[in-house]
Amino acid sequence: MPEVSSWSLAPQPARPQSRDEVLSIVSHDLRDPLNVIYVYAQRLSRDSLLAQSPDEVRGNAEAILRATARMGRMIDDLFDGTKIGGGALRLEPAQHRVADILADVSDLRPLALQKRIRLEVQPVEGSLVLFCDRARIGQVLANLVANAIKFSPEERTVTISTECVRFDVRDEGPGIAAEKLPHIFERFWQSNAAGRGLGLGLFIAKGIVDAHGGRIWVESKERAGSAFFFCVPAETSV
Repeated sequence: MPEVSSWSLAPQPARPQSRDEVLSIVSHDLRDPLNVIYVYAQRLSRDSLLAQSPDEVRGNAEAILRATARMGRMIDDLFDGTKIGGGALRLEPAQHRVADILADVSDLRPLALQKRIRLEVQPVEGSLVLFCDRARIGQVLANLVANAIKFSPEERTVTISTECVRFDVRDEGPGIAAEKLPHIFERFWQSNAAGRGLGLGLFIAKGIVDAHGGRIWVESKERAGSAFFFCVPAETSV
């Protein structure tokens, strides 16, 4: 059986990257959704709306909304990456049930359905409580789950569970090579398998977990999937 590789990063400087490289990545990734908006806006404006069926109008509008949301997420990632890199990330902690945080994962079921992936959220004791920024911890969880869906083959399972105060996200994707593990939480780092992207998701996730006084790490076997874990301090009841 292949050996399990694991890595946990302590805070460290981001991997150097030139301004031109960053601008190239950003401009490339923003151009795709911008082109989608342009094409579908043209469709709406070129023909009289009265000549289009309600389904056509709705489809064009929904395509524009999806592309706009994608651009918004990229811009948010850039702002978050800048805040975390400069130590300026602000949290708004409060008491939140872990069960409620896990329930938010259901928002990603449509993404999983596109690849016929089963999203399995394991139940947790209702009294387990985290003192955290719910939106930020949800952002970490959503990032890990979205990555697990992205790298999993079709008709597989992505499992989300908790062990005491530890969140686990497991996929059945290609896994991560041992030599790449020390770099995956660096700013602008990206796997060749991921294609072109901003490379900020895991950097942001680590920054949020660090800001909560927690820890994030990964265990992976090539060709046998990956498991991401993060834990933050918790209270046992509310």
